[in-house]
Amino acid sequence: MLPCYWIYWEVGKELLRRGSPNPRYQQWIGTYGGEEYGDIVREVIAVTDELGPGLTARRARAGAVGTSGPPAATSGCSGTWATARKAGCV
Repeated sequence: MLPCYWIYWEVGKELLRRGSPNPRYQQWIGTYGGEEYGDIVREVIAVTDELGPGLTARRARAGAVGTSGPPAATSGCSGTWATARKAGCV
């Protein structure tokens, strides 16, 4: 579930900078690019980071819960969330 939350937020933030002349799209952009949604995503990331280290390696690789960052196409970075954070990608 986390990649869905995260990618919507990343796309929303980028589109918020660009805007849209279409009110329907602007509503979506305002929702997913806004701070309220960002707060939710940050909370989900924090819980995931908290639970991730306790998982077995097999479950973490399967993507059950873990600390991987947003897809590379979104951030230009790959690896774990902590690694991407240290590298300045997020």
